[in-house]
Amino acid sequence: MKATILAVLLAAPALAAPASAQVYMGAEVSPGGLVREDGEVLPKNHLRRFAGLYAVELGTASAYSLFGGSEPVRELLSLGERGFHRQEVIALAELALERDIALKEAAALYKKTGGLAGVFRVYGLDLPYYWRRAGEIKRRLDAAEAALPPEEEVSSSSDTAAGGETPP
Repeated sequence: MKATILAVLLAAPALAAPASAQVYMGAEVSPGGLVREDGEVLPKNHLRRFAGLYAVELGTASAYSLFGGSEPVRELLSLGERGFHRQEVIALAELALERDIALKEAAALYKKTGGLAGVFRVYGLDLPYYWRRAGEIKRRLDAAEAALPPEEEVSSSSDTAAGGETPP
């Protein structure tokens, strides 16, 4: 019996999904994770604020260049849900702006070439330079995101009009 339990405990990490997959699939591992009450709302998508801030940072002309007629926030969320990290998205966006291509095209090339190094090699650009630049932008966006009020405060304060009463 002890040998079976030990074998299961030793094999579990090898069979478990990585932490990043747990986050993207909505699973959570915490002491209170198994005792969540019915009706309690799970945290909002952690990429939504980043996507909104980055779309504003880009500005209208750059966003239109990167995303064409589609909505920037939706496209950025889509990339995050497909496994792209924030700094990778920013680096790809910088490359796309530099070479005047759509971000979707750069993301497709990312998958085809196996990563950022392959994309930057195809376009003959210096990956370390763009990676540092993307890191600076990401730090600026993270600071702006940290300065925003929690989402609960935003949603509750936006429910009431300025100087008005709570709608019925």
